[in-house]
Amino acid sequence: MTRRKHKKKADLNSTMSIMTEKIYASIQKYTASEGIPPSIAEIAERVHLSRGGVMRHLDKLELQGRLRRDFNKRRSIVLIETKREEVGEKKGED
Repeated sequence: MTRRKHKKKADLNSTMSIMTEKIYASIQKYTASEGIPPSIAEIAERVHLSRGGVMRHLDKLELQGRLRRDFNKRRSIVLIETKREEVGEKKGED
């Protein structure tokens, strides 16, 4: 009798990070091109996720301090630049 080889389990944290980064980049691109933040449905359509999945990633980004949302308004996603990005831009200006 031969032993079955077990498949490696997917690392959910790395998968979440990849998709979270994809969503963040999608919000940046949409806001730059349209001048307004995308709706949850538009983000979901762009990254091929359900609206609930997008909400979970947005919650994660909000906990990381990378964006801010107002739950009483539509299209209220505001991206927050990190200090490292701001410092890098200031160094480039000098």
